[in-house]
Amino acid sequence: MLSVTSATCTSVIETAYGKHFGFSNVAVGIPFMFGYEIVLWGTANGNISITIPFIMGIISILVGIYLINGLVRLKMYCRICYTVHTLNLIIFL
Repeated sequence: MLSVTSATCTSVIETAYGKHFGFSNVAVGIPFMFGYEIVLWGTANGNISITIPFIMGIISILVGIYLINGLVRLKMYCRICYTVHTLNLIIFL
């Protein structure tokens, strides 16, 4: 089981790196991932070009790099954060 204190996770979320365009990472991420799911279904059905989910995947990876950069700059070690971003990169590749 991963052991992370709630103080570390809260500290990361409450910084400038936890926001995109003035909104929290969660407020931006959930609609993005929901839209990504819809696009993937559309691609599987042949209604949407494969280019669109590829571009969305690149955006997701770039945001992950930005968030990891924030963790490094803040000198915070969040094992769950690093694991999730690493898994996202592996799935994309």
